[in-house]
Amino acid sequence: MTWLRDPVLSNDLQWDGRTPGHYEEYSLNILDPSNEAGWWLRYGIDSPMGGEDGSSLWGAHFSRRADPRRFALRTKFGVRAFAKQSDGFHIRVSKSELTRSGAKGGLRNPREEGHELRWNVSLSEQLSPVQVFEKDRFYEGRAPRTKVLVPLPMARAEGVVEVGDGRYMVRSGRAFQSHRWGSARFDRWTMGYATFFRERPQAYVYAFLGEEGDGRIGSVHYHDAEGPSLTFSEIETSQEEGPGLKPGVWTFKAKTRGWELTGRFSASLQHMMGVRFEDPDGSVRYVHHGGIADATLELWKRSWGRKQLHQTLTARGTCAFEQGGRRRFEDVEFFV
Repeated sequence: MTWLRDPVLSNDLQWDGRTPGHYEEYSLNILDPSNEAGWWLRYGIDSPMGGEDGSSLWGAHFSRRADPRRFALRTKFGVRAFAKQSDGFHIRVSKSELTRSGAKGGLRNPREEGHELRWNVSLSEQLSPVQVFEKDRFYEGRAPRTKVLVPLPMARAEGVVEVGDGRYMVRSGRAFQSHRWGSARFDRWTMGYATFFRERPQAYVYAFLGEEGDGRIGSVHYHDAEGPSLTFSEIETSQEEGPGLKPGVWTFKAKTRGWELTGRFSASLQHMMGVRFEDPDGSVRYVHHGGIADATLELWKRSWGRKQLHQTLTARGTCAFEQGGRRRFEDVEFFV
């Protein structure tokens, strides 16, 4: 299935426009260390089992040094407000757009002063897509019920993000774009993304682990422009820190032939925000997202039963971290 690894086809809309019981979302995370800020944008479409089809636009702001420190906005539209253009990857929700080369749009809450978000960001120097599930068949069958791809795992982000009356000039940011769809979200899941490492500034790590019933699926991807590019499909995590279990922390160990990656993603609960999703079957999922999170990782080289530390990786405030599932973390403030 070569479309899974194609930068344009991996973003193809999977909904047929008729069959109910489907959700689909395109998310863009922007990390801006120079401003100690980050943004999470989501363009989505929903076709519930009962009720009308619709689309929505989400935007979240995170900052470590300027008020407001975080907030999220959402606007719902009819299904006709969602459009896919024929010129490559190009989707639109109302007047807001997302393409392979950039994103622009805006949201506002007239009831909350300063809770307004506008963005016009270009994306360049892009890397090849990430296939999160190792086997192609997981994208063809019913299980898992959620499919995950990362068509754009790292790009240079430049442009302007306006937050209320404030203006952020993004000159050397990074962004990654993901595509998720299916009939229902996982029972529990965790996603971590890290870049701008102190030791390897041009590297990135993307990790995803979802849990459905008794099964787990996911992978970890490490890419270094001047080093190895590795995919880890064997992921170990403690029972207490499994996907979506321990608020604000995820510790894992990932293995592939000849290599091992141990890591910890974390975010202060005061720097995370909560949003509520309703799946096509009417069940509820809670998402806890941190746009300025931290990561500490160690890459080990394994050979003949021994392992040697190859690289330590440290990122502070330049990570995205997400924990989701049926459980709501009471200490995380919910905005939507």
